[in-house]
Amino acid sequence: MSQDQTVSAPYFDEQLTDLREVLTSDSASKGMVEQSIATFAGQKEKLAEACPMDWVWRQRRAWT
Repeated sequence: MSQDQTVSAPYFDEQLTDLREVLTSDSASKGMVEQSIATFAGQKEKLAEACPMDWVWRQRRAWT
């Protein structure tokens, strides 16, 4: 996934739309679908937060 909201937001919108359609048609898996919707909505909200990468040019960090 990209941190760029313009690029990633449509993906999240598509997933949320599909999940909401399943929610209305299949009540047996309602809890799981609601949890998935909450997860995708939360991840989409994080796209608005800047992901600072300026440290890359100033310091070395171990891969692990």
